[in-house]
Parts: sequence; C-alpha cells; structure tokens
Amino acid sequence: MNNEGLIPVREVVEHADELFAKEDLAGAGEYLREWLLKARRAGDPFGELGILNELMGYYRRTGEREPGLNAVYDGFELIERLDIDGSVSAGTTWLNGATTMKAFGNPRDAFIYYKKARRIYESRLERTDYRISGLYNNMALCLADLGEYADAESLYLEALDILFSSARDGNLCDIAVTYMNLAYLYEAWNRPEKAVHSLDRCELAIRSNRLEQDGYYAFICRKCSPGFMHFGRTSMAEECDARADAIYSDNKKG
Repeated sequence: MNNEGLIPVREVVEHADELFAKEDLAGAGEYLREWLLKARRAGDPFGELGILNELMGYYRRTGEREPGLNAVYDGFELIERLDIDGSVSAGTTWLNGATTMKAFGNPRDAFIYYKKARRIYESRLERTDYRISGLYNNMALCLADLGEYADAESLYLEALDILFSSARDGNLCDIAVTYMNLAYLYEAWNRPEKAVHSLDRCELAIRSNRLEQDGYYAFICRKCSPGFMHFGRTSMAEECDARADAIYSDNKKG
C-alpha cells in the first residue's frame, strides 16, 4: 500500500500481523479499527486506505459480511477521491475488495474488480512479483465459482509458475494453498486423478523442512486443514491443526 500518509501504516500492519500470529483475531480487529479512526481524524486518506485493506482481510477471516463489504466500498470510494485508479495501490485495493466480495457470495461483481486489478498489476509489476501470483490465485477461485473451470486452471498454473520461479522458501506456503485450490477445482470439474495429485503436492509443500514455523505457516495450516478433511485425508487435517496449535501456543507465550 501507499504509506505516504500521516499514520505509520507499515508499523500498524506489522503489529496486526503479530496479533494474527497469536490467533488473537479480536485484538487485531480492535487494533485496526482504532487506527482507522485515527487516520480519519488526522485527515489521512492514504493511511485510511492502507488500514481498510487490512480490515478487508480481517473481516474475511471473521466472516463479518456487512463490515467487510463496508470496508470494500469505503476503499473503492477513496480510490476515486484520491484519483489513483492507475496505481498499484488501487490495484491492491481492487484485489482485496474483489476477494472480500467473492468471499461474501458475490463472485460475478468481484470478477469486474479482479480484471481491473489484473490490468494494473500486469502493466506495473514484474511478472515474477509474488503479488501477481496472489491475484491469479484469487481470480481463479472466482472463476471456479462461476463455473469457468478451464480459465481457472490456467490462472492457477500461471500462479504456480511464478511461485516456483522464485527462490523464496516462503512461497511453499502459497504453493500449498494453490494446490489445495486446484484440488477443489478438479473435484468440481470431475477430474479425480488430478485432484489426488494436487492434494499430494499440497502435502509435500506443507511438510517441507524448508518452511519457517511462523504465524503465516500456522495460518496456511489452518487454511488447508478443512480441505484435507473434506477430501478424507483426516490424519493430514489433524497434523495441520496440530502444527498450527503448537505455533500459536508458542507465539502467545512469547
């Protein structure tokens, strides 16, 4: 996000991430809402936009539809007011907003904003930028909801190509999620063998000894656990939850 405003957006996001790493959702929500008020009182629209983007993700985690969509609409309004609709910051807000709209049951409208985000990201960022892989992943989820399975598969594979081309070990977390998303896609598309292959690759990524056992890894384990349970891989689901529990417990002690 654009951090040119008056409030310390980067520091706020880092502290919110620390609360998420302790699985303290209530604390993170209260903290972000306090800073949103501070940004508004300070007359800092760029800071406000940065916090709104974080709140969109927070409300997706908590499943709070009305405040989540309000954060989306407020963010979109700020893009217009600030006249930044060609910026990467605008693309990020459209991506986060679309993902929130999709999460709360409106994939068709969400796809409009995914396309806006894609136009900016592909013209402003290097193709190997991890943010493009995140866009492709979320856009593919939306296409899958709309029944556009071939297009969704193509975007998932492009996301994997970007993630595998990077030397960042942390990409294995995102690789795991992408394979889980592919498993769901192949199930809906009646491609059972490909679904099994995708689940196997997801397991390999999660169990890699190259991954740092941090809050993001715990979040990914939590995210993948229901998928493994859905596909009948109960022991892997339990393993994911146990790994997440151990990390969150350690973080709370720290």
